[in-house]
Amino acid sequence: MVTLVTQFKDFVAHILPYGTPTALMFFLPLVEIFRNLIRPFTLMVRLSTNLSSGHIMIYMFSYFAIAAKSYILLSISIGGLIFLLFSLEVFVCLLQAYIFSSLLALYYKESL
Repeated sequence: MVTLVTQFKDFVAHILPYGTPTALMFFLPLVEIFRNLIRPFTLMVRLSTNLSSGHIMIYMFSYFAIAAKSYILLSISIGGLIFLLFSLEVFVCLLQAYIFSSLLALYYKESL
């Protein structure tokens, strides 16, 4: 929205590039406007689902640890919980922070 207000001419030039075929002149601006409006929401949904997937896996392992009737299954489940908590969750957090910041920088660069 900021780009639309401050750089209207460049924004319109980006929505309808020079040399666009006549058949696409009515359809292409709708697609580009929709793409620019939906981009922050897709980034939000992607980040939240990827971060919550680790918590769902930990919940599943903890449920198996509680439901385990033998000590062997209990120890395997607790070992899996510790592994997920310390290795995968940290890795997922670092990876998502990197992807989020790089996509944010790319979207910001593209808007200028």
